[in-house]
Amino acid sequence: MDAKVSLIMTLLMFSALSLAEKQLQQQQQQQHQQQQQQQQHQHQCQQTNQKQQQHCQVLEHPDYEEHDQHNTDELHKEEFEHSNFQYNGADENDTPESSIMNGNTEESMYDDGNRRPERTQHINHNIPNATPNIVVTGESEFSNEILNGHYENKRFLKHDPAHSAKKEDGQAVTVAHLNSKEDFEKFIREEAVHLVYFYKKGGITSAVRTFVKEFQLSARQLIHYKIFLAMVDCDMHLVPGYCAPDKVSRFAYGFRDGAEKIAFPLDTLFNANAIVSSALHLSLINNVPILQSASERQSLEQRCKGRADIIFAFHRNLGTYEHRIFLEIAYAYQDKYVFALTTYTAGTLGLRELQQAKQEDQEEVNQLVWVIQCASHSVSQECIDSPYRGKMLLPDLLNFMTIVSKPKWSELSIPSGSDEVLTPYDSLGIPWVFLIHDGASRKRMKDLAPNLAELVRGAVAVFTVD
Repeated sequence: MDAKVSLIMTLLMFSALSLAEKQLQQQQQQQHQQQQQQQQHQHQCQQTNQKQQQHCQVLEHPDYEEHDQHNTDELHKEEFEHSNFQYNGADENDTPESSIMNGNTEESMYDDGNRRPERTQHINHNIPNATPNIVVTGESEFSNEILNGHYENKRFLKHDPAHSAKKEDGQAVTVAHLNSKEDFEKFIREEAVHLVYFYKKGGITSAVRTFVKEFQLSARQLIHYKIFLAMVDCDMHLVPGYCAPDKVSRFAYGFRDGAEKIAFPLDTLFNANAIVSSALHLSLINNVPILQSASERQSLEQRCKGRADIIFAFHRNLGTYEHRIFLEIAYAYQDKYVFALTTYTAGTLGLRELQQAKQEDQEEVNQLVWVIQCASHSVSQECIDSPYRGKMLLPDLLNFMTIVSKPKWSELSIPSGSDEVLTPYDSLGIPWVFLIHDGASRKRMKDLAPNLAELVRGAVAVFTVD
């Protein structure tokens, strides 16, 4: 097995090196073309009248390209910050029968771009050249555990005072039981995401009893995300609009900022993973859009160029464990990266791993993750994708995010008289590749290193060695 893994890694590196060489050649060709265009432009300027020569002097100013790029970046920044990530939800005239769980996100789920993304506007746009600093949002103990690598399926039961848990028979009760229409209205007005289930005791089936148990378990897990769950007994406390015969016991309703956003059919909330992932996606819908096509993904890439890298996922089905952990990662890293997902294979066109798996006649691919690197690329360049090659388990995906947050490549220096080599990738369990150079080949290796590092990012550590 070790020999097979080594062979696969060797083939991967040869392929990546070949691609990196091609990219380097393309960059050199582009630079050569730009030089030729500049020379042609200078020649044209010499043949113009005095007025035109003055205009050309402005264009030939050494800072012109920098100023032009700055203007382009400002326009790009405006497009990025006003992108259509926003989830409108349901207004008073909408019927809330659609669900995030089916992956068929309609355009009505997004606003007209007037609202800015709540989190992505805080992204550190200089990440590729900066020491990685992880910003934890929401002051969540759970997020701190994730980011510090100590997550061991712990449950943090630190309750918000406004949603303090009661105790019955010594057991913590984290699903609020609302006893009036006024309680319900007060509950959903508080600044948080809320899921509320309306039921009648006479309509409780075995499926509903199972759901209630999973609902209770999910409430305990969602507290640290400031997402709160409640139930209303419509036999005792009638809430108009929600206790109607065609709605009661059939839906769990999601609310944000006091407004109903979505109705989750009960059959989509089949276990705790489905409930937690649905609630998390409602909380993060502004920051984790569901894309339906490659063109939508490419539009997102265009907006992110020069700004941020994208963590992009394919999930054939939502409401799964894999969907849940992807959203948990997004919650923890939402100030550092842009997150998005698709449920359609069409949304992955142009990305490397999924098509490769299909060509090799492997089992049906259900989940995949990529880091799409746009932060260090200009508007005229292509973003480079690198697939996640590990298992879809939370510890493994966390390790991948830790690796991705490290520098893309490093210059390895070995102190004289020392055999010990310390790198940012120690203890992360990934192979190393050394690009060894002398004085003559130094520049070429330094040019090759970032291209190679992007192709294998998250899977291989790249070093240059003098």
